[in-house]
Amino acid sequence: MHWRDQKRENWAQHHWGMSYAEYRPLRGGEVVDKFGRQRDQAKRRGIAWELTLKEWWKIWQDSGRFSERGRGHGKYVMSRRGDKGPYSVENVFIQLADKNTSDALWLTRERMYAAQQ
Repeated sequence: MHWRDQKRENWAQHHWGMSYAEYRPLRGGEVVDKFGRQRDQAKRRGIAWELTLKEWWKIWQDSGRFSERGRGHGKYVMSRRGDKGPYSVENVFIQLADKNTSDALWLTRERMYAAQQ
């Protein structure tokens, strides 16, 4: 392997958690963009992010809902179990945004009630 190819391969493994051959069809499209946006938003909210692009993409592919991803009624989101912990393979799942919002409101009320006790 030429040194430039090896450098590119190492970069893809380090940065995205996948080979350059796996990354190449995803680059320049919405997959890498949506991954970056979600990762950056989690960091802004102070939530640990432990997913590689490869893991994140597999979760969405397995759900079959990537084309329906987004905020609002009838859209799907990646949620954390109990709205706690990091975004990690073990702690995330795909669900309707409506359900995620409902669950978050319920958990907030529960936490506020517990704090008053």
